[in-house]
Amino acid sequence: MFVFNFKLNGKKWFKIFFALCTLLMITLLAFSSYKIFNSIKKDEEFFTIEDEIPSKDYPEIKSNDYTNVLKEVHDSTDQYVGKKLSFVGFVYRIDGFKDNQFVLARNMITNNNSECVVVGFLSEYDNASKLENDQWVKVYATIKKGDFSGSEIPILKIDYIEEAEIPDDPFVPIPDNTYVPTSAIY
Repeated sequence: MFVFNFKLNGKKWFKIFFALCTLLMITLLAFSSYKIFNSIKKDEEFFTIEDEIPSKDYPEIKSNDYTNVLKEVHDSTDQYVGKKLSFVGFVYRIDGFKDNQFVLARNMITNNNSECVVVGFLSEYDNASKLENDQWVKVYATIKKGDFSGSEIPILKIDYIEEAEIPDDPFVPIPDNTYVPTSAIY
């Protein structure tokens, strides 16, 4: 049988413990810095981050007005060509879209059984192919007239785009015809 005599030197163990903690902190700092700077570089690939967009130039559509504005703009496209707006929605694509197209979408509840459909503006953005489906974004856009499958429709030409959080209520209501074009949005 072997017996080991083990003697601890308090100062030596403290130095070793301190060195390990310092090494761990430096490693965590380096990793965090890498993740932060790498994510900024990745975001710059498709998000246009230039000067800050003045919000007064791009009136924000509130969620409860979205379908009313959507309906009004579709019904009277010529009246809104050149107007600017901002809104939060998610990226939605279907077959037949070009690489630079997606719908700035929201889910609209259609009845009391919580059935919903996707509604939104067809949007054009040069780097749209780099956006992920179902990614929430806030866009600052100008309304223009365009063509989709032989029909003339309003299209949002995106001037600026940024990531966004999912809104508290991601659903929008059915249009209720209360939207008045002279209201605060325009």
